[in-house]
Amino acid sequence: DLADAQSLLPSDGESRARGHCFKYGRTEVIENTLNPDFVRKFVLDYFFEEKQNLRFDVYSVDSRSTNISKNVFLGQIFVTLGEIIGSAGSRVERLLTGVPGK
Repeated sequence: DLADAQSLLPSDGESRARGHCFKYGRTEVIENTLNPDFVRKFVLDYFFEEKQNLRFDVYSVDSRSTNISKNVFLGQIFVTLGEIIGSAGSRVERLLTGVPGK
């Protein structure tokens, strides 16, 4: 569940995947929900012998601008690609860290 960044309306969630200090991609924007179920998938090469760290940044998107700084940062998660692959359905749910004001 995403924290409600606006007092009256649910957050419009978007997640960005980052690895090796570069932006890998962006999900679609899921409007007016605190429980987004993202459809977009990211295809990455998996190297069993290597620890592949990923960071997902989550934003409340209130602007159609491609400039992410125009939106509200909600937090991020850190996970390894191995953790995702090893989880049921290759799906991971975590609490956001780096949440502003917490």
